[in-house]
Amino acid sequence: MIFKSIVLKGLLCTALVASMVSCTDDDGQNQDGQIVTNVCEPIKNYVATHFPNSTIRKVERDIENGRVEFDVYLSDQTELEFFEDCTVHEVESRNGLPASVVPAAITADASTRFPGAVIVKWELYPTYQEIQLANGVEVEYTLDGAFIRIDD
Repeated sequence: MIFKSIVLKGLLCTALVASMVSCTDDDGQNQDGQIVTNVCEPIKNYVATHFPNSTIRKVERDIENGRVEFDVYLSDQTELEFFEDCTVHEVESRNGLPASVVPAAITADASTRFPGAVIVKWELYPTYQEIQLANGVEVEYTLDGAFIRIDD
């Protein structure tokens, strides 16, 4: 009887803690790969600003390289990744990215180096940025948007 009571209290405490621990202030699951039901405002705002014709289909919480990330899937097949603080670090769309997603200096350089090319992916790393073109070419830039190299 005492054992049963302890087990039940333990389960209730675990459920309570799991429901309270969330960087998105939501009521979703907070385990790796789980779907998040409510999305933090910065992510909602980013999507509304850069993808006004799309809706958020799914958000998953993952841990990558020891960091919490949110994978956001939009109705137009665009995929975005945000850090736990809801700052974007990767955007990918087979249809091409809106100019507002990629820094202006990078967009300008890419359009000069690769006329007519479509940018389908942008990634922010700690020390540089990278874009990928529809033809598979990857190009690296400094954090300020200066060309570094074509990554073959």
